[in-house]
Amino acid sequence: MVMVPYAVAVALYTMQSPYAVVLILCPLLIGVIYSIKVRNFRLKDITGSKSISIGICWASGIAFLPLTVCSKELIPVCLIFYFFFTRSTSIPFYLTSVTKQVTLYTERKQYQYS
Repeated sequence: MVMVPYAVAVALYTMQSPYAVVLILCPLLIGVIYSIKVRNFRLKDITGSKSISIGICWASGIAFLPLTVCSKELIPVCLIFYFFFTRSTSIPFYLTSVTKQVTLYTERKQYQYS
């Protein structure tokens, strides 16, 4: 059911620009690469790879699709890509950092009471 709107989006962007079709298919390709298993190895097995792949999917669509239609300036587009990539991937790393800090704090408290 999800593939019907996706196919319509690809068809509409085919009329606009061939580069837009590549950008529209980017999340699908990243999802396939993320899920397949090659010689007992998957990207799912790497810690943080899901956050990075989601960040690339969101940031590429948000930043580079307007570039295919109207703008030709690359620096603002790269800054927009960087902003959305870091915003979409920083939350899990921040939570991991907080968890480590809490663990270190509780270990110090246990050491002081021993």
